[in-house]
Amino acid sequence: MWLIICCYCDVTSHILTFWVCKVHLPLAQEKIFSSTRTVFPNLPIILLFQVTHEAYFECEAKDGDNSNTTSTADPQSEQQDEEAEEEGSKRVDPFGMCASAAERGLRAEVLLRAAEANAAAGPVARAVTEVYECQRSYLFGGWSNKLMPTDRGNWVTRDNRESFNTRSSIQPRPHWHWVDDWKVDRSLEPCDRDGWRYAVDFGSTYYPADSPLLFVRRRRWIRTQEGPA
Repeated sequence: MWLIICCYCDVTSHILTFWVCKVHLPLAQEKIFSSTRTVFPNLPIILLFQVTHEAYFECEAKDGDNSNTTSTADPQSEQQDEEAEEEGSKRVDPFGMCASAAERGLRAEVLLRAAEANAAAGPVARAVTEVYECQRSYLFGGWSNKLMPTDRGNWVTRDNRESFNTRSSIQPRPHWHWVDDWKVDRSLEPCDRDGWRYAVDFGSTYYPADSPLLFVRRRRWIRTQEGPA
């Protein structure tokens, strides 16, 4: 049930993001909206949509004021401004998209407002998720992911009571998101250089080194998730 809820929340978030971008935002704002969402994934979509719109209209107003102010400028200055803007449009911004000076200014304004909204959203908590990868040794095949029918699975919890078909099927809590990738953890218990601990069977005593009398092994993987405190 927990996994279904997580998948439902994730799918709903993607649908809402697509609806906001394609229906209510022009192309320039859509790019900024999407790139800002990668920086602040925990910020509610509707709030980010509001921030993007407000920043867009404010920057439009500033551009209008600047155009009125500079309308009396000499032709040489106007030519220099055009050259500078053309040069600026060739630059690549931190998100990997070519942007004009106006677009870069808008993106900076959106990021600033999003950071303020994200800070006002309240404290953020972090939690480490762990899962154990399991393998079994066979006389002529060596170590393998193929387990016995009585084994729980290739990915299990520490107490061996819950199993997962794949590591990617493990999802963060509802309204939480991952902040890093899965990695082998060798700091909790003595193990070999690849993080493995060996035992006669799953659930029995584990040892940090391999032996001909030990037929299973497992290693700990961890990943950090973040969400509202």
